[in-house]
Amino acid sequence: MRNNIVRQATFAASLVLALGLVGCGQSNTEDNMASEDAATPNAERHDDAAQADESSMDHSDSSDIANKMDEAAIRKHIVDHTVTGSMSTGGNYGEYYDPNGKILAADYSAKWTIEDDKLCFDYGDGVDCYVAAMDGLDVVWYLDGEKVGTGSLQEGNPNDFTGDADSENDSDS
Repeated sequence: MRNNIVRQATFAASLVLALGLVGCGQSNTEDNMASEDAATPNAERHDDAAQADESSMDHSDSSDIANKMDEAAIRKHIVDHTVTGSMSTGGNYGEYYDPNGKILAADYSAKWTIEDDKLCFDYGDGVDCYVAAMDGLDVVWYLDGEKVGTGSLQEGNPNDFTGDADSENDSDS
């Protein structure tokens, strides 16, 4: 009987060792990401991936950004749409991106262009060009490789932004 117990214990230890060695060819990060991806919502995966890659990310290069939009995607998802959200540098915003290159908001207007797959904004104090990326139905803005804002997309100009707060009242008369 004692030999049976010793054999069973030896078998169990060998089995545990063998199972441990099976995973030696992959890193824990790959294993964890593969198993978590199936159960983790999209937005959480992007946040986790961004945190995991944060230390190795070259902030001067935007090639690492997931779901980065090219010019065609920017024209499809942002042009002739309204984006409402917040920026780390300027608070909340709501803007309609007119197909003719105008940005219309409740109380200001500006200009947009697309250069090298980046959406560039000119509010009158110089041009800043942002990488735009999709995160589900939201847009994420990156400046110099760092996430600086997010926004929700709506088709068209549902808020009837005109670029001037006074002209909203004038249109009712």
